Amino acid sequence: PVFISENSTASKALAIMNKKKITSLLVTTEKSLNNKNRNKNLKGIVHIHSILKFGIKWVQEKKD
Repeated sequence: PVFISENSTASKALAIMNKKKITSLLVTTEKSLNNKNRNKNLKGIVHIHSILKFGIKWVQEKKD
């Protein structure tokens, strides 16, 4: 599974989903995300369609 911090932006979540070609991410606390233990404190799930419904766009990072 792919996790993202609850403090991350929706556009960052969208970029991760596009890069990994997935449609949802598991949301966890920053502390749990940095914890190497497999036990994560799950806060929720964000789905790509929920992000797009709010009109949030994915901006591709520039490569130098």
